[in-house]
Amino acid sequence: MYNNTNFDGSNEDTATSGVLKDYITNIWQLAGTEADEGHISSPSFKTASQENINMNMLAMLTQDKWQQKLTDAYVSYYGEEPVIESKYENIAYKWIGEFLENCTYHSSDGTACKELAAGLGWSVAYVNFNKQKSLTEEGIGSYDIDNVTTPLIEEDGNVEGFGGFVYKMYTLIPKNAKYPYAAAALINYILSVDGFTNAWGTKKGYYSTNPNAPIAEGDKALSWWKENTVIEDPEYVASAYGDVYDFVTSYES
Repeated sequence: MYNNTNFDGSNEDTATSGVLKDYITNIWQLAGTEADEGHISSPSFKTASQENINMNMLAMLTQDKWQQKLTDAYVSYYGEEPVIESKYENIAYKWIGEFLENCTYHSSDGTACKELAAGLGWSVAYVNFNKQKSLTEEGIGSYDIDNVTTPLIEEDGNVEGFGGFVYKMYTLIPKNAKYPYAAAALINYILSVDGFTNAWGTKKGYYSTNPNAPIAEGDKALSWWKENTVIEDPEYVASAYGDVYDFVTSYES
């Protein structure tokens, strides 16, 4: 997400939201250096060693499919084929390394989303989409959802490289559950239209496997996100996790 206002910290009375358009169209804008045209400095990112979802996203980028998408995005952005330096195993590690060198770190996605909307600290943040639920204030320089733009939605999926990450949540009954039938009844309710709507259905960033369950107003359907984002593959993440973890944490120390 990014702050789309022209607020500079002192012009609350004259600043407006929605004036910044098409800010992120290629994922390599968040890597590289300030010498690159369109480069975006200091995107905010929750430390991956403290947030498994972020680490899993980085691990997924090393899959062949996403290496190819990163390569295509690189060629589009720089106008030439990538040269992979010896310190990087492949194009994914190159993007990850350059991104981590460029970014700043936050400890809470909710706080980062609110500070992003208020124009405090950073202009771009990689945060969970559902944290928009915290943006309830109104006005420039405040926690207003109108101050925040999601590039992937703004570009209708046309962010080169990747536009986000979708991960799965599971409802499970352990073998030693004391009341397994009560758990099954609760799961059945959660997967119903009423259950999902009452729990999450009014908030962006939550989607049910029940195709009849509605999504939040202004959100995109799960099918749209699955077409335009990196989808978590737990089996692949498990196979790549160790190497990616070692690489990523070398940038955090």
